Amino acid sequence: MKNKTGIYIHVPFCPRKCAYCDFFSRPLKDKSILDQYAQALQKEIQMYKTVSGPVKIQSVYWGGGTPSLLDTDKVSAIMVQLRRQFVFADDTEITMEFNPESGQRHRLRRFAEAGINRVSLGAQSFFDDDLKLLGRVHNSRLVYRVIENIHAAGIKNFNIDLIFGIPGQTITSWEANLQKAVSSAPSHISAYLLQLEESVPMYKRIEQGEYRLPDDDSAADLYALTRERLNSCNFVQYEISNFARPGKECKHNILYWRAGDYQGFGAGAVSLESSRRLRVVQSAEDYIGALAADKKPDVDILEEMNEAEKAAEALILGLRLCEGIYIDEFNRRFNTNLIHDYAGIIKRYEDENLLHCEKGRLYLDPRAYFISNYILADFLS
Repeated sequence: MKNKTGIYIHVPFCPRKCAYCDFFSRPLKDKSILDQYAQALQKEIQMYKTVSGPVKIQSVYWGGGTPSLLDTDKVSAIMVQLRRQFVFADDTEITMEFNPESGQRHRLRRFAEAGINRVSLGAQSFFDDDLKLLGRVHNSRLVYRVIENIHAAGIKNFNIDLIFGIPGQTITSWEANLQKAVSSAPSHISAYLLQLEESVPMYKRIEQGEYRLPDDDSAADLYALTRERLNSCNFVQYEISNFARPGKECKHNILYWRAGDYQGFGAGAVSLESSRRLRVVQSAEDYIGALAADKKPDVDILEEMNEAEKAAEALILGLRLCEGIYIDEFNRRFNTNLIHDYAGIIKRYEDENLLHCEKGRLYLDPRAYFISNYILADFLS
């Protein structure tokens, strides 16, 4: 049996496109396409075959877009198909991203019956001014209501997504956001710095002077407050942007950060198969049309990596984890000598106390977390 891997299911529809989002998604104008899309997903999963025999699954992640827009019976049917094609353990983590507008109590219960055992709630903020600026459909009152529904549905493992560095956000308002999140009793909190691609509407409004992002020092203060408050509330930081109750770390995201294989289904879904990164066609219509005709959808090869490139990617991803990289394991996996190959860069950041190499691990100092992108870029160069 093939080693444990993950499954990613992409549902590229949203009630409305958010002002900061650059993921492959689009506003849902005709709900009938959801049924067609769900049927196509079932067919694509049914057509999946491997030459290496059964594949054991450690996690399934429904992302988007807004996958919770799908009818519960369609999600249930897709989960049945997944269980036919793959080997699930009793502790397989099955996450679905939820936006508050689709988190009614009866729907949450039905999703739980279908096998969803972890919810990731895209709250982003508990303040209406922030939500309006971000272009979110929901308001703070709906966030509270959905959190009540999650608890009432008996879903004990859930994450709250928050964004910091929103224009106009202060230390005081961000601290209140963190406190409201902790008081909601989630098992996991993700806190991301607002970063904008040039293609998104909010970037253009900032370029025009309508809003201002916080400077680096202010953003660093917000991040430092995040670490301090969440750690003091028994949320263990295990990755640069992620905090969990002990034992509730997200298995699927850890799979990504450890450069493990995963299989993507759905229009725009990405897969990693050993040395190749693939992406399904980024058109819902083309995707649905191909599968309705019993054909596999077109797939683009985004990247083909040699061993050195695979090792470099695993290094960059692994250093995002607070535990870092286990050196001997890394060397065996990639047939390399990590400390020798990156000796100059490692010494430079060790001398600055931003990187540590001890007890068989290579890991970032917490002071390096906020500037990690700059440090990790040096390893790529």
